[in-house]
Parts: sequence; structure tokens; C-alpha cells
Amino acid sequence: MPKPKLYDKKALVRLTADELEAAHAKAKKLKLSLSRALVKSLLSNEKMLTADDREEVSQLKAEVRHVGVNLNQIARALNRYQTGNAEQPPPMQEIGEAVKQVNDAVRTLIRKLNK
Repeated sequence: MPKPKLYDKKALVRLTADELEAAHAKAKKLKLSLSRALVKSLLSNEKMLTADDREEVSQLKAEVRHVGVNLNQIARALNRYQTGNAEQPPPMQEIGEAVKQVNDAVRTLIRKLNK
């Protein structure tokens, strides 16, 4: 059974030779077809990220998640200490470092997205 067409409408776009060449180059850099790059560009208020940018953002999001997990573990240890279920509190230096890592990772991610 044939696969149904995802896009059932067409639009004609007129470009100069230079514009077409530049559009193809940008679409290739984004690893998108020319059609998809044009549609994304027209319909999106967001900045278009290159494939490398998307990969970097994905890695930064993973890093933020990992740091968040570490921070959560420290918070649990602190809660256990405060409720009397642990003999020693977590080292304050570790808490400060974890908070700094979260701040740094989030700032880097925001900077990348605003690029």
C-alpha cells in the first residue's frame, strides 16, 4: 500500500540564481531539504539552528539534566540530615559547586539558543 503524502500542497518560489545557490547552501548546512528550510524559515519565529548547533544544544541539555540529578541527590542528603535520618550533612562545598554547575550549564544553553 503506498505511503500517503505528508505534504499535499505545493508553492512556487521565484529566486535569482544567487539566491537559489545561497538557499541550497543554507539548507545543506541545516541538513534540511530546500523546501523544509524555506517552510521553517517562513513559519517559525525561532532562529534556525544548524545540525551542529542542534547537537550542541542536545548535549548541553543532557549536561543540565546530569547536574540537576547531582543537585537532587545533594538535596535528598540534606533533607535526610535535617530530619535526623543521616548523621552527617552533605559537604556545603559540594552543594555550592553543584549550584554553580547548574548556573553555568543553563547560561551556556541560553547563550547558544540566543545566538
